[in-house]
Amino acid sequence: MEKIKKYVSKENIWYLVIWGALGIFILTGIFCKNLSMLNFFHSDPNDTWMDFFNSMMYKHSPYELKVIYPPLINLFYYIVHFFIADEAFAQGSLAVRASQSGRIVISLYFIISTVLLTYGIMKLKKGDLNKKIFFVLTMILTYPFLYLMERGNSAILCLIFLMFFIYGYKSDKKYIRHLAYISLAIAASIKIYPALFGLLIIRDKDWKGAMWAIIYGVIIFFVPFVFFGGFKNIGLFIQNILNCIDMMADQGAGFKVSIGNAFRILEQYLGTKNSLEIVATIFKLIILVGGSILIIFGKYKEKWKLFMVPTMIMVLIPDFSFIYSMVYFIIPLIYFLDEKSKIENRKEKILNIIYFVLFAGMFITIPNLLPEWFEIFENDHYPLTLPTLIDNIVVVIFMCILWVDISYFSIKKYIREKKASKSLSK
Repeated sequence: MEKIKKYVSKENIWYLVIWGALGIFILTGIFCKNLSMLNFFHSDPNDTWMDFFNSMMYKHSPYELKVIYPPLINLFYYIVHFFIADEAFAQGSLAVRASQSGRIVISLYFIISTVLLTYGIMKLKKGDLNKKIFFVLTMILTYPFLYLMERGNSAILCLIFLMFFIYGYKSDKKYIRHLAYISLAIAASIKIYPALFGLLIIRDKDWKGAMWAIIYGVIIFFVPFVFFGGFKNIGLFIQNILNCIDMMADQGAGFKVSIGNAFRILEQYLGTKNSLEIVATIFKLIILVGGSILIIFGKYKEKWKLFMVPTMIMVLIPDFSFIYSMVYFIIPLIYFLDEKSKIENRKEKILNIIYFVLFAGMFITIPNLLPEWFEIFENDHYPLTLPTLIDNIVVVIFMCILWVDISYFSIKKYIREKKASKSLSK
């Protein structure tokens, strides 16, 4: 019995759940002749990797062509396009994907980004080398990471730089802290919303560090505009984002995880389209303001909860937050699995079990079963599927429980500290 207990740990149970779910997913696909895997990835089977290949086609005019990416990542794609054969590039993104040079470029992109991701995880994760490598392998086979690779999306680059920021922003070494601030600026210049993690610096009252982070952020985010029509295109960039939000709402609820998407799914089932749009907007505001307050002023017993709050804001607020955005949850997950703090009471034990189940719900591979549930979505450009529905439910429930948990602990600790200060003053 003692030998069995030795291997029963939160991390080992995690591996059992993830690999077990993957095994069920594969077996279901075999016995259902792959029907359970339909629409597990993008609904257009001819669109694989096209987030990558489409993004390199805009050259000097991305914002005139309605691109919503910040200029730094557009500059990256612009540089990459020079490695593509001219005759393939002239025929469009599908021809680029089919070309030899296109396949080599995407292969190098996956290899380099996976190596950097592995390095980032190893910097954050505790344990020996074998455990870290096995963790990387396990996570790469989860739904958000599989979807990310199928799209060829730049979220993996954003995640890598975000990991470097988490690793170094509180370092005792000045140059590592500055590299961390630069990493945060790069992450925000790829996907914008990682800028929320800058609130962690403000939380620590590191005003000098916050100033440097802002300076790096402004330079790295705005200077690349000079390659794409100059600063006059900033307004066009913002307009493209606003237009994209409206467009995404009309394309269906599939493959997206956000508070707006959760309400759109509910509207569809209620048969009252756009009836909850104002409610969704109010919730976004509450999530942004309330989450920012929790980051700066909240009290935390476990570090993973501190990293979970900005990650929740990043995923839940943007309406164009696709399944691959959930890869950012790997940062709080790492700290959750490594957390060794003593559980003081039954309530904390139950909460930890709930959090474990919710984390698993975010990452496990789920067969796309029960198609009759989703018939009302079948004509959408992005039709809703069972995995997407579960992810939306799980993330919203996770946020609600986590916020109550943090708020309760913060108030309780504040009252305790107030009483302690009063007793000392007597």
